[in-house]
Amino acid sequence: MAIQYYTSRDAGAPQIELTRAESNNVQCSIIAVLDAILVTGYGSKPGFGWTKLMTSDVAGSDRTVYQNRSAHGENMNLIVQSHKTRTNGFMMQMADVVNSPESYEHYSDVVSLCPSNSGDTYWYAVGDERTVIFISLFW
Repeated sequence: MAIQYYTSRDAGAPQIELTRAESNNVQCSIIAVLDAILVTGYGSKPGFGWTKLMTSDVAGSDRTVYQNRSAHGENMNLIVQSHKTRTNGFMMQMADVVNSPESYEHYSDVVSLCPSNSGDTYWYAVGDERTVIFISLFW
């Protein structure tokens, strides 16, 4: 698959929106955005070809695991979750082995995005079936 470029400004692109979770924390819709970019696509753009491997069964959690398609048979797992205490924030982490969204091994540090103010949110993604670069801007 060729490298694709997606942005929140594309026609039909999902937007990062805020909702109140069962736990009464505000969560952003990062999972819906990544579902569209990585798996299903939107508008006339196909998804990058990743798989939505599993979603958390824990009440109030929106933790989701995506898996890429490696040419070498060693797939990578991306764990994503809305930030539980920061409005419109989210966390991402890589792991080699995932038993469940809460149990994984050989993992990276967590990348946490927590905006300092509210306002417009834009995202950009470049990737293919093996790699994704995701950028989110708040102002």
